Amino acid sequence: MSGSSLPSTLRNDEAERAILGTIIADNSVFPLVRDTLRVEELFDKRHRVILRSMLRLDALQVAIDLITVTDELGTEIGDAGGVPYVASLADVLNRVSNVPHYVKIVKDKALAREMLANQELIEQQLREGTEETRSICARAVESLANLASQAGAGSLSWRDKFHKLSELEAGDLDFCIDNFLPRGVTFLGAHSGNGKTWLQLSMCRALTTKKLFLGVFPVREKTPCLYLCPEMSAKGFRKRAERFGIDADLFFCQTIADGAPLDLGDPLLLAAVRDLKPVLFLDTAIRFNTAEDESSATENAQGLGRAIFRLLYHGARCVVGAHHRAKNAMQADEMTLENTLRGTGDLGAMCDAVWGLGFEKTPEGGYGGNSAYAAESRRLVRLAVQCVKARDFAAPEPFTAQLFPYLDDVGDFGVLTRQSTESDLDRIVRAIENDPQATLRDLEEQTSIGKNRVANLAEKAGWRKSKNGPWERVLR
Repeated sequence: MSGSSLPSTLRNDEAERAILGTIIADNSVFPLVRDTLRVEELFDKRHRVILRSMLRLDALQVAIDLITVTDELGTEIGDAGGVPYVASLADVLNRVSNVPHYVKIVKDKALAREMLANQELIEQQLREGTEETRSICARAVESLANLASQAGAGSLSWRDKFHKLSELEAGDLDFCIDNFLPRGVTFLGAHSGNGKTWLQLSMCRALTTKKLFLGVFPVREKTPCLYLCPEMSAKGFRKRAERFGIDADLFFCQTIADGAPLDLGDPLLLAAVRDLKPVLFLDTAIRFNTAEDESSATENAQGLGRAIFRLLYHGARCVVGAHHRAKNAMQADEMTLENTLRGTGDLGAMCDAVWGLGFEKTPEGGYGGNSAYAAESRRLVRLAVQCVKARDFAAPEPFTAQLFPYLDDVGDFGVLTRQSTESDLDRIVRAIENDPQATLRDLEEQTSIGKNRVANLAEKAGWRKSKNGPWERVLR
């Protein structure tokens, strides 16, 4: 199927030109085009030749501009429309953010052409009558199924959509952070300014370095983090994040400096999720909701909930959403799922874990009215932390985590109460067993316990470290 007379319903030359012209102007958009658009989906032969030259340049890690593209084309420059035509692409001024829409247009046109060509082939085979009708039908179904798969429409067979129990993945519940952050959806609920961002950055520290989260909760493996915080300035966010010693090579973010919050269905975001397989942080989650009424369970299910499940489908290990507590929860006697997430409804239902946060009000961790202590908690970011929903795992007991002065000492929160966690002695022993070469400083960072206490507890447990050697068990 070719020719300039092809109707506009089956081609869009301007969208193709816009894609190529934007790549020349801003190479940052090329990975999206490379990963989502096949050369064969461009209708214009000149555009296919040009895109192939860009792919070759990308493989060689060469910048893509008019000079490099023209040089790479070489003897193919005539097939690309000549130097004047290639140069004219740079005159197309388009926003980078529009390219995903142009790609969709081009892919839809290509799919329409392939479907029409498939139909014409079926008609030809039926008219010739040289093959059994059933065979033609079977091949047509297979061809349409392949087209649907290429277009992202999924399988045409219901058996590929639904599974027997024996086909489901078996095994224990997967955690990114043991007993705190399960794979799936986790929400943190707190009033505005009550430490949600601080705690999420602590999670990023643990995930990117594999150090114990809060000095207590083990991390399964080093994991990339993608942090979206459209309410924070770039400078302020960087200053906070750097204090935690987050691994910069595994941490990616967007702040208010990048403009309005991303649509969670943005192709560039989905491409990042597919590449990184990250834990994705939404701070705050409701800013990414397209529903008109953020307290409507129905609208959240159709908007934010559906977007989060799409991110998990594309490869996010976990989506962590920071969310506001209801205003009337300020006077509540205890944290519950209902008063931890504002507009709970389907937000709570879709979560695998929900944690409630609040500045601790009394030294006993209760809900009394010690105003001086509460003011100190706010200054020190001393948080009462409680799991109000744990799907398919035993929720830890409530505990207290305090940021200052521990952030300056060990680069993380310190846990003040650990009713259900290991003793300091147990934590030191386990850290030594996991890494017999660890220094006192290493153990301090891993456990949030001071070096002198680390040494004393290790000796008490029967462990001794030579000057340059590993820890050894002392027989008594």
